[in-house]
Amino acid sequence: MEKKLCPSAPFKEGNKIFALFDDQQFKFTDHLEMIDGELTREVMEAEDRAMYRTTMPCVTKGCGNWDGQKCTVPDQMRYYLSPLTDIEDFRNCPIQKGCRWYAQEGESACRICPLIKTRVFEPGASVSQG
Repeated sequence: MEKKLCPSAPFKEGNKIFALFDDQQFKFTDHLEMIDGELTREVMEAEDRAMYRTTMPCVTKGCGNWDGQKCTVPDQMRYYLSPLTDIEDFRNCPIQKGCRWYAQEGESACRICPLIKTRVFEPGASVSQG
């Protein structure tokens, strides 16, 4: 069985870009783009580091958002980001078929997805939880 994909992965080398925020507009990429060292350096120098949405295989119990059964991010985001957005082209999502959130929540996850920006941290920086 193939691993599901996390739609809110950190921006780091080896992960893949599937969407971006262009002038505050959420847009899917035409294809998945592997993050390499050069792109990482460019993003670390940019002012808006949260402009990319990236994916990687879901690590389930290796992630703080895993409750033992499912990813809790969609539930958390529904609480904070109500009302849901209406994205016309969610079927164009390059990761939808393998997306962890879509597998759990169906189209309702797609309506939350464009509202989420994943923070980008400096390589090697410690990140405190909470």
